[in-house]
Amino acid sequence: MEEKRKGKGLVILVILLVVVVLGLVGYICYDKGLILSKKSQVENKNEKVVNTEKEEELDINSRLVQELYNRVSTIEDNGTCRYGYYLSDDFYVENGEEDTKMRLVGRQLGREGRTYLSDDEKLKVDKEIKEDSDGVSMYYYLSDKGATYSKEYIEKIYKIFYGVDAKLNTSVKVYMDYYNVEVYIYNSAIDKYVLYNGEGGGTCGPVVYDASITKAIVANNSLKIYESIKSKAAGDFIGEDKEYKQGDITSDEKYVYTFKLDDDGMYSFVSRIKEK
Repeated sequence: MEEKRKGKGLVILVILLVVVVLGLVGYICYDKGLILSKKSQVENKNEKVVNTEKEEELDINSRLVQELYNRVSTIEDNGTCRYGYYLSDDFYVENGEEDTKMRLVGRQLGREGRTYLSDDEKLKVDKEIKEDSDGVSMYYYLSDKGATYSKEYIEKIYKIFYGVDAKLNTSVKVYMDYYNVEVYIYNSAIDKYVLYNGEGGGTCGPVVYDASITKAIVANNSLKIYESIKSKAAGDFIGEDKEYKQGDITSDEKYVYTFKLDDDGMYSFVSRIKEK
């Protein structure tokens, strides 16, 4: 009887040992599976990062590239002397002057968004003579029915350029083009930008400009557009070191425009620098 009990106890012990061993084997396999799974996830994550850093060349005629470039290009019209406001200097939005930033905004203004002063608003608008930074007198422009743009409209364009977190400085005037033909000044009494008239302008120099995109590249949420600006002799003239005939190329400079992808899925302007 005693031997039978011992035999049963031994069988039970063996069964328990087998269960323990199987449990340990199962745990080891499970744990190893978790490690492999985590390793695979990390590798996949790293693979995604690598993919986002890989440069991809874009079609320079695509709507995205053309829209971004036309928004910030320094050349107003190819084949003319009309150009932007930082043609020869590197420009970084982060520390750029608000005057330059607002001139870019002004170039986007058109009849869309334009309204006109009501009789009541005309009584509220300050008509005192103002002077710009160059000492040019400007006065409230009563003709053209008192054209205005709402602050919300100007701010919307400003954020399209510089990102959703950009802060509009209403103390800075808005120039619609290089020749200062239309100047809009914010008026707090009606919370709108009101048309003022500024005397300004100029004549073309001995050269005109042609600009073109040479390539566009996107990588890691950054989009770069590469530009060539050729200056051509507008007529025969003698330069510092040589004589030029009309149409001769006097210079060919390269620039890079950089944009970043914001959280809202839109690209904002970062910089324009001259290639060395």
